[in-house]
Amino acid sequence: MHSYLRIGITTLAVPLAGLAAWLYHLRRTLSQTTTSSHSRRLPSTETQQQQQSSYPISLPPDVAAADSPWIIAHERVLSDPVPRTVLPQEDLLLAYTRAAHVAFGRTPNAFAVRSMLQRSEPARQSFDESWIRASHFAVGDRINGAYTVSYHGEGRVPGSERVELALDPPASYSGPRPRGVIIAEVLPAPGSSDHVVFVNESWMWRRDDEKPTLVETSVGGWLHDLMARWLVVQGIAELKGQKEKHA
Repeated sequence: MHSYLRIGITTLAVPLAGLAAWLYHLRRTLSQTTTSSHSRRLPSTETQQQQQSSYPISLPPDVAAADSPWIIAHERVLSDPVPRTVLPQEDLLLAYTRAAHVAFGRTPNAFAVRSMLQRSEPARQSFDESWIRASHFAVGDRINGAYTVSYHGEGRVPGSERVELALDPPASYSGPRPRGVIIAEVLPAPGSSDHVVFVNESWMWRRDDEKPTLVETSVGGWLHDLMARWLVVQGIAELKGQKEKHA
């Protein structure tokens, strides 16, 4: 019996090892054109008060307050500067945000969210590519089931634009309900007027007595970072493809 158990474990370990190797290779590839940073801010600390200017514009006031009791976790992924000449002339932020959310809709995360919505739930249609591509990401628009647009406009950096989406699953959603805001942003590249930087940010918060958020955990945080990098790269790739198509 022990030999059968060893064979079973070995059989299972082979594909898992292959998956781990593939994910590691993907991370190395994505790291060639993206960088990421992470932070965690404890309640009422000097660091939290100093960093308020970097908070999402739509962050709830009780979370953003200097005396906030919330633990805030932050993940930020930046692309390398991209020449404007390889990008379309249309609204870059809208095109990038649409592309990134279409890509997200094909991930296991999106399939998991969709599976936790009732079949009759109207929000299920917001996963459809046609829905996402038709959206102008106006405040209140629902995207990929669990998100609603909470801000669309100028960013905190001069010349930047961003879309913020709140984690806001509908009532029929049967899964966990984390608190968070995700951001898609286009920034002018530092020191270069003809390059831009694409951004994907995740902000999540919790009470001190609650379990760590996804981006705080070692495995979950690593996988989420990987997905965020992939979404940035996929968004840029689609924009470049649009430029080539209309060249």
